[in-house]
Amino acid sequence: MGRQINYYMEYETFLRLAEKAVSLGCEILTYSKGEQKLISGGLEIVKSDMPIYYFYLPAAGKLKTRIMGSCERVDINCLSVVEAGYSLINEAEKHIRTNRLYVPTGFYDENGDYVYRPESIDKFYGTLMRYVKKLAPYTEITCRYRLDTEREIKKKEYVTPYCLDLIRNKGYY
Repeated sequence: MGRQINYYMEYETFLRLAEKAVSLGCEILTYSKGEQKLISGGLEIVKSDMPIYYFYLPAAGKLKTRIMGSCERVDINCLSVVEAGYSLINEAEKHIRTNRLYVPTGFYDENGDYVYRPESIDKFYGTLMRYVKKLAPYTEITCRYRLDTEREIKKKEYVTPYCLDLIRNKGYY
């Protein structure tokens, strides 16, 4: 388990969230597109063709990685990172995919003891979560789902003004 907030947020607004994270002392991590290796840096590595990032807070502890095949990956039990991303917008299908801000609660170590995330990452996540709520206010939207038939439901989501315009005025779901 962990803490997470789901949202509809386009790339341009996500850059503002990433900028906030960097201003709070984090490094941004992602995977290089062609080489499939972990890279780190600042805002310069946030690209419009890679929707998933990790905000690594060195003050919260050492970065844990693991090798999967020939790729270095952020360890799922790493308690010094917050996963974040922006929504993919498919113009052909008029579909917006949600993304999230996520931090794990903890993990069991090799001795069977539960290790909780540090307080500094809690504060970091809380600050980012409040900023997400400013960038993407909690709003009622009508969503379409394509199963065997199309159906619509009303629900409340965190949505940026740009994505809200696409949903309400341009037929995106």
